[in-house]
Amino acid sequence: MKKLLIVGCVLLLTACTPKEYSLNIRAGQEQLQEKNFAAALTSFEKAQNKKTTEEVKVFIKAAHLLNESAEALQEGKFDQSIQKAEKVQAIDGKEDIKNTINTQAERLISESQNLSNQQKAMEEELAKGKKMLEKQQFGEAYAIFEKAKQNRETDNQAIAVLSKKLTDLMDKTTNAKKVYEEKIAKEKAEKQKQEALRLAAEKRAQEEAIRLAEEQKQKQQAAERLAAAQKEKKEKERTTMVQQKKQTAETSSIEVQQPEQKTASSSTVQQKTTTVPHESNQEENTKQAEEKQTTELTSSQAVQLVKNHLNINNDKMHVEYDHMDGDNYIIHVFEVVIDDPKTNVGHTATYGWYGVNKYTKKIYDAFN
Repeated sequence: MKKLLIVGCVLLLTACTPKEYSLNIRAGQEQLQEKNFAAALTSFEKAQNKKTTEEVKVFIKAAHLLNESAEALQEGKFDQSIQKAEKVQAIDGKEDIKNTINTQAERLISESQNLSNQQKAMEEELAKGKKMLEKQQFGEAYAIFEKAKQNRETDNQAIAVLSKKLTDLMDKTTNAKKVYEEKIAKEKAEKQKQEALRLAAEKRAQEEAIRLAEEQKQKQQAAERLAAAQKEKKEKERTTMVQQKKQTAETSSIEVQQPEQKTASSSTVQQKTTTVPHESNQEENTKQAEEKQTTELTSSQAVQLVKNHLNINNDKMHVEYDHMDGDNYIIHVFEVVIDDPKTNVGHTATYGWYGVNKYTKKIYDAFN
């Protein structure tokens, strides 16, 4: 009885083994078509555990290579993926098995080549865009990055990494453009400000030159008027002196023409009378010369006399010696007017010109 039971179990197991084998082989083939190579490898290994055949060996070898090719493809190792897939194409086996595994190998090779081309194109565009960015050609750089990113495989790790780089570069380009434009705007504003300051300085310089020229003209006119007045004064003095000399000469002539009948004593008295005043005049002139030497004013004393004369006791009004006109000190009285408090640029406003005789200390208006 026991022998019959054992024989029955063996027969049962023998009958079940081909069925599980076939089921696993069929499952593995379906998983190959679904590109689930790792699951297919597991199914084929289960089939091999039930029954070792050349068929299952071929499937296991092909599934293993296809799985490695798919992993390399996902990681961006496109050349390695192609090499693994080509090894699958080189496997010997039945025609139907080869058709199944070659279909997947060809697909992997095609995808690897396509993604490899995409990767190269993206890297070239990325490098080109970087050069444009370095040249601050922001619009061109952004367009290149955007075009390189369009219509790309996003499930692949290598392509996804490049797409992320392109996105970051697009953001960097946008920010760099904003910073650059702000810098250019700031430089332009500063340039306009400096130009405005330059024009304002030129205008002030021109106005100052005109003011100084006008002041110099007025000063020259005043000097000319003063010189003309002095000349006229000297001319009057010369005329007066000539008239006095003429009168003196006429008086002397009259005295000479007195009657000759005057006595000798009278002549002697007359001679003494004439001689004594002459000697008296010499003594008077000598005395006046000595007085001039002892009482002659200095220029600083003349300035002080004018200050006292005009009652000037502040620092705003300036009193300065300018030049000599004969025996007279010419004193300039003026005020400094500040036009621009920031730069202290200003002009002088003349109050008047005064003359001070260095002997008589007489003060007079040099303009009149």
